Amino acid sequence: RTSHIAWALSVIAISMQAHAAEPSIKILKLAHPDGRAAPAEVYIDGEITPALASRLSSELAAARVNRATIYLNSNGGDLQASMALGDFIRAKGLYTAIGRQGSGYGQSLPGACQSACVMTFAGGLYRFADERSYFGIHRFYSRTSGTQDLDLGQVLSAAITGYLIRMGVSPTLFELMVSAGRGALQKLPVPDAIALKLVN
Repeated sequence: RTSHIAWALSVIAISMQAHAAEPSIKILKLAHPDGRAAPAEVYIDGEITPALASRLSSELAAARVNRATIYLNSNGGDLQASMALGDFIRAKGLYTAIGRQGSGYGQSLPGACQSACVMTFAGGLYRFADERSYFGIHRFYSRTSGTQDLDLGQVLSAAITGYLIRMGVSPTLFELMVSAGRGALQKLPVPDAIALKLVN
């Protein structure tokens, strides 16, 4: 069944470009006066791609980062990749936040986490969002239509709902995504995200 879910997810497009440019990853580190390292700030800016989890793993290892908050600023991207990245973040015990790189450590700027990015954000052990930032949600859909659409939709729905539950997020979030439709993104205010346990 796992292979069927993976295959189903791989054919779902998230209304993004087919060949998105790789997002940027920037790591900021800070050492306290006594030499202790503060948790790193990792800024991911751009669309979520299948290679991103592997890139992030390599860059964290190269920078010798074990504790970090992952700041996301993304319009979305690949759904399967976004959940894989969320799983990686949770396995490492990392935190997530919405934001863009500011002028230095501890000075992030407001950002946006839309579409598939919301799945990655849910992977954070602790999840933070400034009220100046926002989430954007919509119904995930396939670019093409076919006789297997109903089956694929059911598999995809189960995969997303199961992922949210594993991450401690209310499955009501998925219901809101479905009701938002497949058109323009619907803004999810931070207070609503808190009520859904997306921000904790």
